[in-house]
Amino acid sequence: PATDAPLPDAKATASRVQGWWRELGFSAEQLPEVVTLTPSCGLAGATPGYARGAMTHLREAAKYLLPE
Repeated sequence: PATDAPLPDAKATASRVQGWWRELGFSAEQLPEVVTLTPSCGLAGATPGYARGAMTHLREAAKYLLPE
């Protein structure tokens, strides 16, 4: 969300993205190379603390997209 709201676990966010990616039929290996995680909409209505937290959340979620 673009306004202050609870954020899910970073791994849960990554799992949702991975699920959508698989449904589209793309190769899992391509995912971290071609996808960038961003907020669902701008953060203009968010507090500075929430905006930092949301970006940290996305950075952490992106780590789960990398192959193990």
